[in-house]
Amino acid sequence: MFFIPFFYGHFAINFKDIISNFNVLEERFRINGGHDMSSLISSVLLGLGFSEADYERQTSEFSGGWRMRIELAKILLKNPDLLLLDEPTNHLDIESIIWLEKWLKNYNGAVLLVSHDKLFLDASTNRTIEIAFSKINDYKVSYTKYLTLRKDRIEKQIQAKIASHKLEGERWPSIHSMFLGKTSPIGN
Repeated sequence: MFFIPFFYGHFAINFKDIISNFNVLEERFRINGGHDMSSLISSVLLGLGFSEADYERQTSEFSGGWRMRIELAKILLKNPDLLLLDEPTNHLDIESIIWLEKWLKNYNGAVLLVSHDKLFLDASTNRTIEIAFSKINDYKVSYTKYLTLRKDRIEKQIQAKIASHKLEGERWPSIHSMFLGKTSPIGN
């Protein structure tokens, strides 16, 4: 095969190289989900309660709650390795919350989720990390199961502390007496 250059002004254009570069870029675009992006955007927006008519509206036309949904959609569509979500259900209706629960279950990255919605936490999580009193307790269970395990752990800690104090309490009278000078620890 031979190459016949096309001249545009003083420059020769090699169409073979242009087509080859285009194919490489097209393949990269396809691998990164470029052709699926439109349907993914639509899926997220519909899941968060937007209608197709909303797609053409300016952000400034939406109320504060709907703007929060737009921000949530932008975060979800970026598909980061780690999602940081603080009260994501605050501006969502029940249908959108259910959709978000399903979306998070299928999410491949890690999610750091802060929420007061216990049902949402149960439906969305399989691990709960408690940070309290400068300690981290890791529970590889849903939120409700975590509450049960946490209660059991605290009860065991209380029982251990009571048992420890009972032992100390048995020694307490002799130590107490020693400091008051009533008895001598030597010879008793």
